Amino acid sequence: MRKIIIILLSILLVNAIPSDINASTGWTIVINGSRHNRCSADMRSVSVKDDGDQWIIKLESWNNWKLSNCGDFVMMFLYINTSATRDFNDANYAITFMEIDGTMLIASMTLKGGRSLPFRRDFDANRSTGTITIKKSDLRAPDARFSLLFRIAEINREIEIAPPNRQMAIYRSTAKQPEAKLSISKGHFDFGTIPKDRNTTDSFDLINEGVGNIDVRLSSSSNIHINMSQITLGDFDRFTISLEINPRRLSARSYEETINIQSSDQNFEVTVKFTILPDPKLSVDKKVIDFGRIFRNERAVETVVISNENPGDIRVSISTDARWVTINRHGFTSNRGELQVSVNTERIPSNRQTGHVIIDSDGGSEKIVVHAEVIDSFLCLTEEIDFGSVDIDLKEEQTGRIAVQNTSDREVKVVAQTEANWINIKEREIMLSPLQTKQFEVGINFNHLKEPNKIYRDKIIVRSEHDTYEVHVSINLVQTPPELTWVSEVDEKKKIIREIYLGQTAEFIVEVKNTGSGLLEVTTSIENNKDRQFRMFTLPFSLKANESEEIIVRFDSSRRSPGTYQATLRIASNGGNMDIPMIVEVLENPTITIQLFIGRSTAYIEEKELQLDAPPYISRGTTMVPLRFIGEAFDAEVEWLPMGAGRIIVKLSDKTIRLDIGSTTAYIDDKAHTLSVAPEIRNGRTFVPVRFISEGFGAKVEWDAGLQRVTIVFTITPD
Repeated sequence: MRKIIIILLSILLVNAIPSDINASTGWTIVINGSRHNRCSADMRSVSVKDDGDQWIIKLESWNNWKLSNCGDFVMMFLYINTSATRDFNDANYAITFMEIDGTMLIASMTLKGGRSLPFRRDFDANRSTGTITIKKSDLRAPDARFSLLFRIAEINREIEIAPPNRQMAIYRSTAKQPEAKLSISKGHFDFGTIPKDRNTTDSFDLINEGVGNIDVRLSSSSNIHINMSQITLGDFDRFTISLEINPRRLSARSYEETINIQSSDQNFEVTVKFTILPDPKLSVDKKVIDFGRIFRNERAVETVVISNENPGDIRVSISTDARWVTINRHGFTSNRGELQVSVNTERIPSNRQTGHVIIDSDGGSEKIVVHAEVIDSFLCLTEEIDFGSVDIDLKEEQTGRIAVQNTSDREVKVVAQTEANWINIKEREIMLSPLQTKQFEVGINFNHLKEPNKIYRDKIIVRSEHDTYEVHVSINLVQTPPELTWVSEVDEKKKIIREIYLGQTAEFIVEVKNTGSGLLEVTTSIENNKDRQFRMFTLPFSLKANESEEIIVRFDSSRRSPGTYQATLRIASNGGNMDIPMIVEVLENPTITIQLFIGRSTAYIEEKELQLDAPPYISRGTTMVPLRFIGEAFDAEVEWLPMGAGRIIVKLSDKTIRLDIGSTTAYIDDKAHTLSVAPEIRNGRTFVPVRFISEGFGAKVEWDAGLQRVTIVFTITPD
């Protein structure tokens, strides 16, 4: 609706001209309307007055023309049918009334493609009567008659129509009509300058302003063509005369021509002035443009002036034969124009290039040669970085490098950028001296790589102010399954065998490792463990990639008999299982037989002969032997302490014997014992009672009086 209002208002400002209401005499009522209480714009009557060379149409309401009282978006229409039929469909004009902010606006337009009807108006929303004045020559009603229909409507709703039968009411004037009179709408044309290749046209109207026929004859000079040389105008008739100038057959100069109009009423002369321009002649101020050496994407612009050497416009079209040559316009029509020629070197090879700007016109053609030597600001020597397959759990440090080389004679700043958060660029900016080569170091941020068994791909943009490269980066992030592996320094892949003596403990240590990836969950158990002789000392555990753990199993023989004992160590995991047989051979403890002879410096350990530094002797029924021999025979630890006359400490396995020189009190593991003979020193040698020490270490002592021999049988208890 707002658009309609704006359009109608625009037409109103062009066609509506204010006037005064004429006297109340001479009116013919064409339409009477009944009172309609719902709308204050209710129509009372429509009257017409024949006023010389114009028609005056008067509209009267019962109250006033306040359309806003009738509803929203209410408009009023007066339809005019100049063929004077009663059929509404034959109406060829409509005058539209609307109210905006209390002001009544009026506009006129045709219904069937004719020209808008100019009129004068005197209308006020605060008065019940208003008039519209139309020239008879504009309305052109044959026989001075036409028909009218009045209508008030809202969008999608009709409020009132008159006559109510929807048949238009016919008006026929009884007044004497004006006599035929010829007039023209325009008597002078000045076309100014006309190009030689462009026909120029215009028109004017011949108008009969009265009743009766007018015969009209037209003639013109040969330089002007008109569409009609003879015509007859009827009552209030109008005819359009078109004129055309064809400059192609005219020479370049100024012309003043005439169109002569002769009629039975009066004569007219229409003057036509124009100037024919000479043929255009193309002028270009530059024939060669050389941009010299430029970086890729470096801006370089040259201005070329293109003009017509003669007066008037020249029609120019511009193109190039090289995609790297850019122009800011592809044509113009004027006397002079400027052309911007620039270089677009983004995707062309680095070498000397030659192209052309081609200028065609209706005044000739020219070709401008364009030279440019494109140079790289730098080269990226690396196209791709492939880190290959990397285990997500190992996350080994990965390093790649991008090599860049300055190929120019200027210092260049090169920047490396990426939108991938899993790509690390150690140093993002590098300054390159002329001909210098450097590298960007590229790593992996595994914190942003969460999904295993996936190939990650992205790119690094390496650019300077003038050149840009893409380096593609990829990594195959894998996660191998966990794998249980037995780590052993010796070949124990099938079973573990241990030999021990009675009283000893056998310890089985099995080290396992996760040689795969992921988390290895491990549980252990002992199968076929009769009487629970094998004991486990390892709880269930978990291993990450490359982690290891020791599994400890012990066997204690202190309460066992000699023989073979076995069980199976079962290791179960999500990376495989193992069954490891464990075998223990429990052996009898070995014995050593020692023989000593009274008075002899020769002794025997098993079958091996041993020389004593002093022979044994008997003191008050007790056999005394050198202390040094005791240490060697029992493989015991002997310690001499300078306490009192001297203290002797003898240690063997878990037994400790303490003796003091000259004292008959001795100790076995801090328990006091009384000796029959005290240890003594003789000839610089320390002698101790052999039976007390031997039996203190658990050995058996036998005496052969006939052979003067002491036999000691000692059972070895290994640690």
